[in-house]
Amino acid sequence: MIKRLFCALLMLNVLGIFCTGCWNYREINNMSIVSGAAIDKTSDGKYKLSIEIIDLKTGGVEAKVHSKKLECYGASIVDAVRNAISFNANKLYWGHTEILIISKDVAKEGIVQILDVFSRDPEFRLTIDILVSKENTAEEILDSQSITTEVRSYELNKMLDLEKELEKSPKVEIYEFINSLGESGISPVMPVVGLTENSGQETSQLLGTAVFNKDKLEYMFDQEDTKYFLFVMNKIKGGLFVVNDSDITLKIIRNKTKLKPVYTNGKLHFEINIKTKVSISEIDFTKFQNVKDIDKIQIEAQKTLQSRVKNVIKAVQNEYGIDIFGFGRSVRQDIPELWKKINPDWDTIFKNVPVNVNVDVKISNSGLLSKKIMIGD
Repeated sequence: MIKRLFCALLMLNVLGIFCTGCWNYREINNMSIVSGAAIDKTSDGKYKLSIEIIDLKTGGVEAKVHSKKLECYGASIVDAVRNAISFNANKLYWGHTEILIISKDVAKEGIVQILDVFSRDPEFRLTIDILVSKENTAEEILDSQSITTEVRSYELNKMLDLEKELEKSPKVEIYEFINSLGESGISPVMPVVGLTENSGQETSQLLGTAVFNKDKLEYMFDQEDTKYFLFVMNKIKGGLFVVNDSDITLKIIRNKTKLKPVYTNGKLHFEINIKTKVSISEIDFTKFQNVKDIDKIQIEAQKTLQSRVKNVIKAVQNEYGIDIFGFGRSVRQDIPELWKKINPDWDTIFKNVPVNVNVDVKISNSGLLSKKIMIGD
């Protein structure tokens, strides 16, 4: 990302020199490129906007990329952004912004005002990744130590891309959250980010999922529960699956989940069918030495996955009563006449509606059981 950004800016500067006039050239040099931002609120109710700005410098053949932080305040988000110019002198360019972090306190109050600003102003991209900070402030995440790059926001963006494959945290862009917010029968979610210690340095880590009731943060759940939430949502693309806390670890190759509402004899229930193809990633050969043991592993894997998915669904129904799975949406899409009747009472119905979870796990490389590493005498 940083190399592409540097090359793009260098090309724009070169073009500015050869194009008629120097307006574009001057404009580029008078811009501060925003890589990410964090939104908090002060004790007196003002918005505090912490902005990470890219500082590109050339030296020899290498481009040195650093970032600096700009803090600004305002009665509203727009007011805070405008006030930033007073401290920075340059116009803020949001075209390469990757991350927007919102403090949990701001999220609990409601974020529709923030979303409205970002959706109305053409300077903001709706493909910016949006996160909730689990720490006291969102600014703390921008202040944490980077490990792989000097630009904290771009490192977070890479983490989200990686976690999307590991399936421990959802990746949600602003437009996706807005779409879920405006859709009946499903409540929006976004990833949670917090701080952790790594080699004596405090850095950030994705910690699961934040659940919203309309535009207000209600609760958070961890990475493990997030994985099984994503199974229900048919968003599993990879990652690992440990069978029943045993010595068997399976690598997810492919997954397909289908959600179907069923309405018979005046009663509604849901069928969730999960088909997962896996390979053996780690196994204890002292316990499993025969290819016939594959059937046992598959059965145990199915039971484990079924149990964990059921537990997450039950926890959400019983403890929170917020439909993050889109059960209501599936009724609206498949049985619209029923949805018109139950929509006003859906929050109550969701808490008690029966859900059947059916799981089919297939192991693709069963022959590997016969290829264990031998240790000589």
